[in-house]
Formats: sequence, C-alpha cells, structure tokens
Amino acid sequence: MIGDVDLFTHAIIQNQLENLDDQFDHLLTNGIPEDGRVYLGMLGFKIIVNYHGDVIRVEQPSAPIDGDD
Repeated sequence: MIGDVDLFTHAIIQNQLENLDDQFDHLLTNGIPEDGRVYLGMLGFKIIVNYHGDVIRVEQPSAPIDGDD
C-alpha cells in the first residue's frame, strides 16, 4: 500500500482535526499522559510550575545555530 491512499487513515486524521476543540478540553481536564510527558522531556521541553500550579517558566528546545557540527 505504499503510495496508495489509505481511506481509514484519512478518515481518522480528518475526524481528529474536526474535533480539535474537544481534544483540548480533554487535555485540560486530564492532563498530558505520562508517556507524552516523558517524550516531551526527552525532546528538551521543560515547564516549571510552582506549588499552587501556576506556570512559572516554559523552556523549549532551540534549533541549532547554522554552522554547528
């Protein structure tokens, strides 16, 4: 099926994009799953939260400077 259109994948992606608001509501209610948090940490994302749950700082990985080896 390489190069062919996969109708099931197309339908799943279209459904996910149409229900984007519901997904954000679900994410805010339940939080990011543990596997997702581990993966974001491996990529270099770091969010600093205080005792009250307020976000203090968001650290994102940066792109390498041109010319770095």
